[in-house]
Amino acid sequence: MGYYSQFNYEIVEPCIVDKEKLEEFEKFFSNGKNGDLYGFYGVKLHIDENNASLLNIELEDYYNKFYDDKLFAVKLSLILKSGNIRLEFTGEDMDKWAYSVSPDKVEELFPLWITYDEFETIAKVFPFLKKW
Repeated sequence: MGYYSQFNYEIVEPCIVDKEKLEEFEKFFSNGKNGDLYGFYGVKLHIDENNASLLNIELEDYYNKFYDDKLFAVKLSLILKSGNIRLEFTGEDMDKWAYSVSPDKVEELFPLWITYDEFETIAKVFPFLKKW
């Protein structure tokens, strides 16, 4: 069997992709002989041909066994020239984890559950949170 999870992403800041590295990236994830590939096997990145900005991440299935989540995040960080993208996963047991990906940098993100009153207190210190 295996552990299934749902994949979502958000382009937080517009991402510019190194077009010269894109082919190598997609070739790596299309290699059926690579035993580390599961959920991101065959991934395609759609970019605007004029400015190389990332438009979409296309997978065969967004509900899959994403054992290669960290590998994908690292490889993605190596082809970004600028920007930030958030990769989010929700496991079949509703566990959540995510990565913030920017050029040559991957940071793990962790869910934090707070009450509305706690949010209001935090928002006083970080006013940009009010937009949510």
